[in-house]
Amino acid sequence: MTICASFTLSFLLFLILGFRSFTHPLIYVTAGILLAIGGWHIQSLIRTLMLKKQWQRRVPLSETQATPMEFKSTPTARSLNEADFADAIPGSVTEHTTRHLAEVPQPKSR
Repeated sequence: MTICASFTLSFLLFLILGFRSFTHPLIYVTAGILLAIGGWHIQSLIRTLMLKKQWQRRVPLSETQATPMEFKSTPTARSLNEADFADAIPGSVTEHTTRHLAEVPQPKSR
């Protein structure tokens, strides 16, 4: 709809007011902008149709999600220790070790 409206308005501006001695330059600018809008919408429509075709060629999402993913065991998983929450370090320890660091003022953006 926008494509038809922008091209129609641009055509009418050129037809009614264009190329006369009293025509203001903004009429030509407006007609050019309307032509650009129509062109933009046409290329957007073409790209959307191309994307729809591409998505239809792909495997539907339900088929890819039907099989659960299986994870393989890796050698690094065996080298990690089991989680021991009794050995957790409280947050206050890291607070006290970084307290001596001074904050650097950030430069103000222009």
